[in-house]
Amino acid sequence: MRDAPYDVALFFPNHVTLKRMNELLSELYDSLIFVDYATLEFEEDGLYCEAKTHHANTEEIVDEIGNGDVIVDWDTMSDWEVAEEDD
Repeated sequence: MRDAPYDVALFFPNHVTLKRMNELLSELYDSLIFVDYATLEFEEDGLYCEAKTHHANTEEIVDEIGNGDVIVDWDTMSDWEVAEEDD
């Protein structure tokens, strides 16, 4: 882990039930991946949100927890990187 938290974009596909979403959010929290509920964005294809963690291997942890029901959204994170470079 590192001192400053990583910003992470997460995606929950639209097939995820509310019960499963609750399980995933709990497991993410237990794994020290903290979802920012204020950033929840509902779209036709699923739910997007941001999270913070100190884990450098966040994708591995999310893959293990989610089994496809939660995914690190690299496209959004790439957009963040481009926006930072433009500033």
